[in-house]
Parts: sequence; C-alpha cells; structure tokens
Amino acid sequence: MASVGTISGVGLYFSNIVQFINNTTGITYTNIPNLLLNNQGWLGNNNGTLETFTGTFGLIEKVSGFSIVMDGATGLDVSGNPSVGQGVLLGTVFARPTAGTTGIFVKKYVTGSFPGFNFTNKWTVNAPGIPRESDDVATGNINLTASIGSPVTTTLVGTGTTSRRKLNGPTTSTNLFRFERSGNNRLIYKGNKKRFFQVNASLSFSTSFTGTPLVTTYVLYIAKGSGAGAASVIPETKVYGRLTTSTSEVIAIPIVGTIELDTDDFIEVWAERESGNGNIESASLNATIN
Repeated sequence: MASVGTISGVGLYFSNIVQFINNTTGITYTNIPNLLLNNQGWLGNNNGTLETFTGTFGLIEKVSGFSIVMDGATGLDVSGNPSVGQGVLLGTVFARPTAGTTGIFVKKYVTGSFPGFNFTNKWTVNAPGIPRESDDVATGNINLTASIGSPVTTTLVGTGTTSRRKLNGPTTSTNLFRFERSGNNRLIYKGNKKRFFQVNASLSFSTSFTGTPLVTTYVLYIAKGSGAGAASVIPETKVYGRLTTSTSEVIAIPIVGTIELDTDDFIEVWAERESGNGNIESASLNATIN
C-alpha cells in the first residue's frame, strides 16, 4: 500500500497478530481511549514511518512483535507529543535488516522526554533495541567538586538540631533519568510510582575553627522534602565525623540510606554540628540515587 491508513476516534482498538509487508507508509493511531497492539510484525521491506501515535490516549499497550527498520524509515513516531494516561511498550523488538542501516527506531517526544531517552514518564518501556524507561530504573546524582585549598564553607550556628543546614556549594547533576536537578544539592523525583530508593553519598571535608575547643563533631544526613515544602533530615541516615586540632586534617564520610519517594519529593545532603565550633569546608560531595 502507499499508506496503511489511520485508526482514529474509536473507544477501543485491539489488533492481534498482524504482519505488514511492502508498505510505503505505515499506520497512524489518533485519539483512542484504549489502544491495544499485540504481535505486530513489521518486516524489513516496509518504508516510511511504520507506526505513529498522535492526539490523546487513555492507554496504549504495545506488546511483543517486531519492527525491522529500513534506511530512511522510522519504527515508531511520538514526536507529536501524544497525551497518554499510561503507555506500555514491552517485548517489541526494534532491529535493522543489516549492519550499517540508518533507520530510526523511535522519533522521540519533543517535550517531556529525558536526555538520551524517547518517552515521557507516563510510559513503561522494556523493548530490545531501545533504552529501557520506567520508574524502576530512575536515577540521579549530585556532584560538588572543589579542593582542600579552595573549599566551600557551610556555616553552622550553634550545636544540635538548631545548627542543621543544607550543605552549600555549586553542584552539578549528570545522567538524570526521571530525576530533575533543582538548584544546588537537590534532586527531585519525577516518576509516577512511589518507590524506595537507595542513596549512596560521600563527603570529603576539613574544618575552620574560630576558638576552643579544637575538636568538632559533625553529623551528616540525607534530607527529604516535597514540592515547595522544606526538607527534613532522615534520622536513620545519620553518620558522625570528628575533626581535631589540625585545620589541615581532612576526612571522608560515607552516607547511605533507603528512602521512599513519591512524585515531586526531593532529597538533599545536610550537616549538623553536635559539639565544638568548626564549620564544614567541603572539598567534594558525591551522591547517587537509584
């Protein structure tokens, strides 16, 4: 066919065990509350865009089957930013007929997708040939890189709980998936499902003393907040460190914890001074959540 055609405006469309061969242009699905595609086989002699989703969908479920994508062809097009209540793409194989073929597997969402990925957080994707996308593999990191010679100071006022502060410093975040960086030392979870995350962090720091005693004990935490609210430390993540008489002394403290996050919850790294009078002079902070 010159074009397989368009399916549009039906309440439920279910297509099961179909092979598509020798088509110039594929099929477009538009404005379908429930779209169920099972074992759709697109052979390597099809051209153009094999499948396109546009408009509004309550549910898209595309399971099994395969799309062999020719030179100049596209396997799946969601660049029209279809609105999807829930999207599921499982077990569909995306492949090229020969090595060196330049067909595009997925023409990604223009808005709402994450760097290096194709779909929004409304989708669960586990299909050979394209990146896996689901809340189960959400990940992010926080990195502060300074030096002992030029550290970043976090000023702690008093001791105990009143001295608690979010660690200062310009941080970067890379390889974010379903997490979003918000300013410095904050990652916001952007998945849809509440789940537990493992946080692993480490802080290297020295101290600045303003008097005696020349011994300061610190407590470090992971803190959690939600939306526009303030963060609160998670007591189960606390870890202690102590610096003594030499201002050139440097210690590295690991911070770990298992934390439950829902959509728009965020994490930060905080510090507290239990005793003494020194401030934290951070040389590096590295935190990963997954």
